[in-house]
Amino acid sequence: MRDVVHSTLGALLAWELRGIVHSPSWCHFPPSLDFRLPSSNKHSPWRWLKVVGSLATMWQIFLLYNSDSGLHRFHPNNLYVTCLVGSWWFVTYQMNKHDFPEVPPRRIIAWHVSGGVVTTVGASVSIYPVASTIYLIMFYEGCAKLMLIVLDAAIKYNVCGVQQAWGLELVAGSEQTLRTKHALAELLRAEPGLAKSDDVCALQAALQRRERDGDGSRLVVWTWHQKVKAVITAVLAVLLMIAGLMQPLQYTGTESVTGADVYVAYGRHWCGNPTGILEHVNTCTRPADE
Repeated sequence: MRDVVHSTLGALLAWELRGIVHSPSWCHFPPSLDFRLPSSNKHSPWRWLKVVGSLATMWQIFLLYNSDSGLHRFHPNNLYVTCLVGSWWFVTYQMNKHDFPEVPPRRIIAWHVSGGVVTTVGASVSIYPVASTIYLIMFYEGCAKLMLIVLDAAIKYNVCGVQQAWGLELVAGSEQTLRTKHALAELLRAEPGLAKSDDVCALQAALQRRERDGDGSRLVVWTWHQKVKAVITAVLAVLLMIAGLMQPLQYTGTESVTGADVYVAYGRHWCGNPTGILEHVNTCTRPADE
């Protein structure tokens, strides 16, 4: 249950963050079988191997997650997860930093740093859980949603020059401009005589101007429907935080078959007794003396 809830909320959180830092899709379907294509090509098999391999590695990292030791206890597995998640983002950045020639390097750094901070901090809250982990992470996700709204507003209003610092001042048409430039280069290679055409010269000058100065449509614009979406997201974030604090539907139990209090990090039922697994007792059957 915990995994389903947080996987869904985490996917939505990642989608919101992707839009805020303007991260494009990292690969396009279908994958090509031409291994001569550079990894900067989104159909390249090398790009697909990078993406699939990275996701598979992250999946294996989170399989280390374990909170069975209970509340107010140190969980070394979750410390390993936290360190490995941060390392995963660093390695992923090193693999990807040359694969987006049309994107300013600062923006590529922003993609990886922002995602790395959100996921690494999210993993760290379970190193020493002070509350049931399903609700602890739920509360963190609500806080993260609010922080993303603040980040989005800071970018939209260019607080402290964040647009320039993160390479977000370029316009939405910049990638289209680059594709047009590449298409024109291919045409001129096939038909060199067109290079002297007045129309082609004018197009080249316009492309250079747009690449340098932009086309007038800024990348970061906060429309009214985006503002409404931000308000709805804020309400949902507050509801998540309230649910994390109130911890509804929590199974507390009374005591285990050995008389110990129930202190597991979340209310799983080990045949009605969540501490049996910790005490090496089979709670699915009654003790022999009963």
